[in-house]
Amino acid sequence: MNVAQIQRFCHYLEMHREEALRSLTRLEEETRSLDSYYPQDVGDRCITTLSKESLFQRTSGRRGFLRLIEAALARIRLGAFGVCVQCGDDIDLRRLEAVPWTQHCLRCQLGLERGKQLNTQRQRSDQPGNLKNVG
Repeated sequence: MNVAQIQRFCHYLEMHREEALRSLTRLEEETRSLDSYYPQDVGDRCITTLSKESLFQRTSGRRGFLRLIEAALARIRLGAFGVCVQCGDDIDLRRLEAVPWTQHCLRCQLGLERGKQLNTQRQRSDQPGNLKNVG
């Protein structure tokens, strides 16, 4: 990857970083505004609780996204951008253009996703009531 490509990725990531920070600020303001509201009845309290949960999930997702962006920017500074953190192979340029904050090449990412699917299937089969009849 040449210097111009890396600078383009850096600029793109920094734009997304700034947008994520603005989004987090808005979400925190919304959360604070809910805290200043004192509901009168059970219905109001339920709506406030659901609103807070939704804001928490959105904030959590934004923070996770921000961490990925900051990690990609750190890899640029270290000269490791575009290299899979798992296997050390180069990440395909088309993948980086689609998902510049990615840490993994496509092969390793697919392996991670398959592993998560297997774990989810195992967890479901280990739950009571999910036993299969044998015999």
